[in-house]
Amino acid sequence: MGERDPTDRPPGADDAFVQGGGEMGALTRAFDWSTTALGPLAGWPQSLRTSVSTMLRSPYPITLFWGPELVMLYNDPFRPIHGEKHPATLGASARVALAEAWEILGPLVARTLATGEPLFVENGAVHFARRAGGLREEAYFTWSYNPTIGEDGTIAGLFAIASETTRQVIGDRRLTTLRELSLRTAYDKRVDGVFRSVEDVLAQAGADTPFALLYVADGDRARLVACAGLAGGAAAAPVELPLTAD
Repeated sequence: MGERDPTDRPPGADDAFVQGGGEMGALTRAFDWSTTALGPLAGWPQSLRTSVSTMLRSPYPITLFWGPELVMLYNDPFRPIHGEKHPATLGASARVALAEAWEILGPLVARTLATGEPLFVENGAVHFARRAGGLREEAYFTWSYNPTIGEDGTIAGLFAIASETTRQVIGDRRLTTLRELSLRTAYDKRVDGVFRSVEDVLAQAGADTPFALLYVADGDRARLVACAGLAGGAAAAPVELPLTAD
């Protein structure tokens, strides 16, 4: 009996490694990979097949960057992180798809590829343009880059395992401001001291309070007693406001 031809696979064997995997598994199977640097599914090396199969079936949000072009593949849990960039991010080069954040991500990816050492970032700021219109939004993530090896023994790609921590980071920051306001004003013995404390604390909270103006009613006028983020007396921060006007 002759040896079996390794290219003589059963029907459907070429995409068996991408069976399952939910919506992203289906999109990966249907995608025309011949338009990318990876080429058709049938020609993918075993290292890439194994990496993709593992990634698609993982319950953790994972993006796989593969090859010199850093072609992107990702699973269902990672899909919300891409926001409205999905599904255009599938099969795209990370350098292009994540261009607005590449100033931050690029050096970290390059370092991991060069050293072969995994990299971990906790609550890192990565401001993606994930919504229509290209507006960058404040966002934070905890993630790791983990090299994966190809057939020739060199690094062929990276697993990016990530979780978004935006709500936690911003929530903690805002609670810190509220706590500082409470502590500072609790020790003030005079009303003008309260105003100064409010002004000082809010001046340090520009990420959540771009500007704040505090007025005290005095007869038919309101007098500016504290301001942060704007100069008192400027057009947007008048020293007095008439209370009788509409």
